[in-house]
Amino acid sequence: MKVTVFLMKKHGFFIPVFVFVIFFQASNAFASGGDTIKIISYNTLNYGLPSTDDCPGLLTFKKHKYLREILEYTRPDILGLIKMTATPVTFTTDTIPDKILDSVCYHCYDHTPFTNISHYTKENMLYFRKDKIGYLSTKYIYSDVGTSDINHYKLYYKSKDLAVTHDTQFINIILVHLESGGSNSDIRATELGAVMKYLQQNNSTLNNFIIMGDFNSKSSHEKGYQSVLFPNNDKFRFYDPVYNSSDWKKNPEDYAMYLTQSTREEVLSDCGAAKGMYLVFDHILLSNSLVNEKNSVKYLKGSCKVIGQDGKHINISLNDAPTNMAAPKYIINDLYFMSTHLPVEIKLLMSSK
Repeated sequence: MKVTVFLMKKHGFFIPVFVFVIFFQASNAFASGGDTIKIISYNTLNYGLPSTDDCPGLLTFKKHKYLREILEYTRPDILGLIKMTATPVTFTTDTIPDKILDSVCYHCYDHTPFTNISHYTKENMLYFRKDKIGYLSTKYIYSDVGTSDINHYKLYYKSKDLAVTHDTQFINIILVHLESGGSNSDIRATELGAVMKYLQQNNSTLNNFIIMGDFNSKSSHEKGYQSVLFPNNDKFRFYDPVYNSSDWKKNPEDYAMYLTQSTREEVLSDCGAAKGMYLVFDHILLSNSLVNEKNSVKYLKGSCKVIGQDGKHINISLNDAPTNMAAPKYIINDLYFMSTHLPVEIKLLMSSK
């Protein structure tokens, strides 16, 4: 499919104006020599919420430092941040770009629109490198009391020759923070059921779709998580790069390199969960087109990793002995103090068909 994209500058932002011309042709190389897009999803544990008598460790200025160093180290092209304060709106739209992302690359990042249809206290937001990625649209999928809005964000890749070819590819991302709690698996199934219903009603097939975020699934056998991996209609199946038939709750050692919760064995003053690394809460799930088809956008096999996870810290804190060599010591400490979760990373290969 040919997508003609014109970029009009307005108020400092490039606004895409696009015309679709659909015809069948041999695909041209739109990413000469190939390129990679690094995508990271990260639950930031009540980032930006004020400290309380019960949780005095929720100190935003300290979390600024931790997150800034983590992102300077990882340098994502697309970044999904989960569980941040929704009040004021400017925390996600202005504070994070100004205090955090400008340190990674000055004025390089943009973000998707703020939405809070559910009026929940916590917000998700998608950020992206605007030299590589363009924004097209946000479509609302689902919200409920105590649930961050689930949206479908449509992005496009800015190849080096985009101004000449006007030919690009879309990247579709659905960012989630599902209901927590061991007794709330049915609510998580409802949330994911809404996502799958939306996808099947609005798409004949899934081209370059990603669902990512904190699924809060206590077990790999949870109904909601399984419904995304094995839906009734195989055209809408998603793949987890780390999934196997084992259950991470019963056999965490089988997922040792992909455990994302919890970075602490003890409770800290920011009131995050504590039990050590033992669950896979955070996922980046990929549609069939990204993993199995010959496509201009492909998952780079083996690129899925959990930042700071060395596979040797099951049921203990991330920074306990043995020394965690998965990242520099200061990054391991930043991850320990920033959140109970670890960031998940994948890479997409942008190349010719």
